[in-house]
Amino acid sequence: MGEEPKQRILSVIKARYPHLSQKNIRELLSQKKISVGKRVAKVNDCVGESDLIVMPDECLRRELVANPRVDCRLIKKTKEYIFFEKKERVHSVAQNYVETASAANWLLSVDGMLSIIGKPLEAGLCHRLDYETSGVMVAARNQSAYEHLRKLFATGLVHKIYVCLVSEPPPKSGQYTAQVLPGRKAARKVTLQACVSDRGVVVETEILASEKTHDGWYRITLSLITGFRHQIRAHMALLGCPLIGDALYGGRKAERLMLHAHKIAFEDAKGRQFEITSEVPFRNTPDDGR
Repeated sequence: MGEEPKQRILSVIKARYPHLSQKNIRELLSQKKISVGKRVAKVNDCVGESDLIVMPDECLRRELVANPRVDCRLIKKTKEYIFFEKKERVHSVAQNYVETASAANWLLSVDGMLSIIGKPLEAGLCHRLDYETSGVMVAARNQSAYEHLRKLFATGLVHKIYVCLVSEPPPKSGQYTAQVLPGRKAARKVTLQACVSDRGVVVETEILASEKTHDGWYRITLSLITGFRHQIRAHMALLGCPLIGDALYGGRKAERLMLHAHKIAFEDAKGRQFEITSEVPFRNTPDDGR
């Protein structure tokens, strides 16, 4: 009888626990939370069908866990909405039930009923900020508020203001359009080009104002007319002024990405106006000419 065929433990675990990402599995292995029989498993191990792989209980979880320690801050809470500030280097939503460090995990610590609002891993959120971006976000506290807010986002009726810093002079105020290059939607980096036809995804960004800072940088206030992943980052790079701290798009090095969601405004289903702001956390003192 021949030797039992073996496979890499990463592949075997992924097949048995498809809700876990490769990153999750590697982290569990590095934390020595997985064993093969009685020994601690290693990332380069190979296992056979008869090998007993013991996983931690958290991998069997089928609901998102509340975590008040995630770096978020409550701004305002109403019967329908929770407005809060997400810090940089925090994911907006969880990718699976093992994750505990997303803004969605934090939201559940504010209101546990958010677990049944919207999608299971999003805790009432119907918009996102990039991992590297800080700023104001909003979650709905009941399904009717969620559906209303989702419709507003889909139809462009949520007003979003962002502030960023760049090291190169920005173009003048106005609306700018660009197209996402075909076949690049799933890539880590979004590549834009000037609009050449009416086909493909078109993004629109409006530069509302810009001013020079004492540091010699430029503080830009922008509004998103459309909403696409990395839109501001990719669009500013296309316009010749990549964001400071944005190595992915060619920006000058800094301790963080200099992009902040400063304001969100919309009208709820009862006609009430909401306008919530979050203070810009990075240096933004305008040059007064002295």
